[in-house]
Amino acid sequence: MKRLFFALCFCSVCFYAHTQNNKVLRIGDTLPAITVTVLSGDGVLNIPLASFYKDKPVILDFWATWCGSCVKTMAEADSLIKKSGNGFGLVPISYEDRKTVGAFVKKNKVMQKLPFSYVAEDTILMGRMISFKQLPHEVWVGKDGVIKAITYAEELTTENTDAFVKNEVLYLPVKNDLVDFDLSKPLPVESKEILYRSVLTAYKPGISASIGSFSPAYTQHILVSRFSAFNSSILQMFYAAFSQSRGLIKKERVELHIKDSTGLDPYEYLQHGTRRQRIPYLYCYERILPQKVTEDVFYKGLLNDLNQLFPFNANIEKRKMMCWVLVNRQPKMNPGTKGFAPKTKWLQGNITNFTNQTMAVLVDYLNWNMNMAVIDESGFLKSFDMDLDIDAIIQNNRVVLNTEKVQLNLRRYGFELVQEERMTDVLVIREKNL
Repeated sequence: MKRLFFALCFCSVCFYAHTQNNKVLRIGDTLPAITVTVLSGDGVLNIPLASFYKDKPVILDFWATWCGSCVKTMAEADSLIKKSGNGFGLVPISYEDRKTVGAFVKKNKVMQKLPFSYVAEDTILMGRMISFKQLPHEVWVGKDGVIKAITYAEELTTENTDAFVKNEVLYLPVKNDLVDFDLSKPLPVESKEILYRSVLTAYKPGISASIGSFSPAYTQHILVSRFSAFNSSILQMFYAAFSQSRGLIKKERVELHIKDSTGLDPYEYLQHGTRRQRIPYLYCYERILPQKVTEDVFYKGLLNDLNQLFPFNANIEKRKMMCWVLVNRQPKMNPGTKGFAPKTKWLQGNITNFTNQTMAVLVDYLNWNMNMAVIDESGFLKSFDMDLDIDAIIQNNRVVLNTEKVQLNLRRYGFELVQEERMTDVLVIREKNL
């Protein structure tokens, strides 16, 4: 008899039982007229199984000596039997040989006190007519030999056993082990069952390239639970984790320490290559969490996940570089707010209005969409309303906000951007030492 067990903190154990040519018994079926081997002193007796449920209903308790929770179940069942005035019985059944079961019963201090008749060497019920994987396994049988319920041990309660003794209909959850489940194969789940997953596949034809977290950018206190990238490069995914899905890749924010960049970003290093040449370096990826978390937590986990999947290590590090520093030149011109609900208004891919927002939101938007990183040293802490008239331009083969227009708009509200060196975040990518 083959067995497989998996121990949890409460000592849950699995038993591998495979059905053969015998009919698998279900609720409503009648037990067959069979004889079982019962321990009796130092010997055994071969008696009809029906003798156990002739005068009162019984629970067939399938167990094994290596199952710690099975012993606990028997002790709890004994207490319930006494509470019921011996209104039902329990028959422990094991596939193990008589010597193994007998020695275990004599040695175990709990089982020494239990009054049960132990069935050993079962080759008919366990794993054939009664099909399951996890022990203990409880089969509730009426005085007529009909199976009334098939349950986990947790259904052994005073309420349920009282109803069992009274021959009432048992509305109990059915224990239905997947005996044919193949542990060597991927977990078969439907989309609605997924609580967490991290999936990586090769390029998928017919799907438009897309990447993001399906949450509005440039809004404070956003919670995120899902990120996906379709037919995207490794660099695009790393940069999305770094920028928290804000803006397009800026080479100034990326520092590479690798020999061959083709596998990292085929769009950049195969600019004149064909679609077929790029495909081997494009992937589909998705990460879903069971609950939403802050962007900082989510994207830190995303970067760690990507580092495990690819032959590169990406980290966020500080570097001194030329930045745009936001300063408050004329505080008297600073904007106020009418107090409406916080929101941002977009037109043709650019924000045209901030309503009841903070400087952190504005700087976040500028930081990821201008030609250099933006650092806030304005000291402006109030919420504000602000109208913007900004467009995007192509600069160094990248789409960025028009710096001149950004400056004009900010000066209307007393602010200005100045170029100075500062320590700022960059994405540093290195090859793994495989």
